[in-house]
Amino acid sequence: MSRFDEILQNLNLTDDEMCQQGTDYLKKSGTSEDYRSFADSLVDALTQGSMKYESIDITKNRIFHSLKWTLQSSSWKEKDFYLAFVALHENDISTVVNSLEAFLKTFGTSADEKIDCNEFVYTFVTTFKNAYPGFWTWLSERVSLYNVADDGIAELCAALEDFYYSSNTEKITDSLLGLLIRFPHLYLVDELLGYTYYELRLWKNAIAYYERTIIDENNVHIDCRDAIAFKLGWAYSSLKNYMKAVQYFKEV
Repeated sequence: MSRFDEILQNLNLTDDEMCQQGTDYLKKSGTSEDYRSFADSLVDALTQGSMKYESIDITKNRIFHSLKWTLQSSSWKEKDFYLAFVALHENDISTVVNSLEAFLKTFGTSADEKIDCNEFVYTFVTTFKNAYPGFWTWLSERVSLYNVADDGIAELCAALEDFYYSSNTEKITDSLLGLLIRFPHLYLVDELLGYTYYELRLWKNAIAYYERTIIDENNVHIDCRDAIAFKLGWAYSSLKNYMKAVQYFKEV
């Protein structure tokens, strides 16, 4: 493991220490790939483990400022993606659109180059979440236009627009259930249904879909796995199935 990888993977460092040591290393001997890895780690730190952005302004975060410095200091193939993320939180929607358009054009259209569900969740959904109304509709159109994603991803984008912005829960669940019938490989739909039913306190439904989405440990989720385990524990305890509840609470 390189010294730079040690910095990025050192869980004992505070955010400030990680940012400082990372930028110090890059200034001395960082490659373009190191800059990209650092940007990836910073975005992960800002986005992982929540279903949606709340009202907290992350532009005041030290990690966000380190990300901006990283983008100003080097260039690499996927840089437009990170520029779009920064622009989103600075309310520069035109840059979000232009940068993501350029990023999508870097993908190939052959079967082995297209964006699959795991890559889609990790790259787009965990990063942009409830970006702004119309975001997922726009992305759905662009994914279809450039033909850069597996079957069902464009339709999943459209369903995410409903999930994040519709106040009609029946419309949300109908959209997701229809999508699951057509594209059963889109495991993210199970997580979205689990979350929706959990918020509605429909515990049996929430359990059924949450448990489906965590069967494969390689699946990437919007919520962190600990959060899903806690919700499963809570749902089971609400149904007075305390043995199963304890099983999931122990995973948190």
